[in-house]
Amino acid sequence: RETRWLVDSDAVDESIAPKFRAIDNLCFSSQYYFVTAMPSWGILLFVFGITIQIRNQYNMFADPLMPLVVTIMLVMCWFWTRAFRVLGRKARVWRLKGLEGTVDDEVAERLAVGAGRSEDLEAERLELQAMNSERFRHKFLERNRPWILQHLTELLTPRTLAMPGPDGRPNIDYIRDVYADLLTMGEGKRRLG
Repeated sequence: RETRWLVDSDAVDESIAPKFRAIDNLCFSSQYYFVTAMPSWGILLFVFGITIQIRNQYNMFADPLMPLVVTIMLVMCWFWTRAFRVLGRKARVWRLKGLEGTVDDEVAERLAVGAGRSEDLEAERLELQAMNSERFRHKFLERNRPWILQHLTELLTPRTLAMPGPDGRPNIDYIRDVYADLLTMGEGKRRLG
């Protein structure tokens, strides 16, 4: 994630209709649930308030203090919005992780947190070591070759193709080489089932 608030991100999936791109950016994250929960609570409290007024036969428009109450509520909403934004920044809610971090860094950090669990730590270290091996990568590509070939065009956006690849060449050249390798790769062993 490049921004604290996912809706503000410039990275969008261009294959999705423009009016749905912001909601796609949320990707059912905690921010998505936050954005859907707040209006839901607001509607629920609004219905409770209207129900109370109807049962008490109260006409809020006949109340001479209504403009003052509305003004006070708007000021309070503005104040609490500012206060919660400041508190959110200080509490580091939805903070950005460093952009220099990689999957290996995150796994290493997770392993360091669990340093007291020596058996689990050793198993996770071996798993990480296996995942970084060429043999694992080759076996993964071999087993998932049909799916990768079928969905490769869906996974690559024009923005991804324009970025530099891991070897410094344009990404499109790197991806063409990987695609050629996938096409020439053997079928692999047939699995039962």
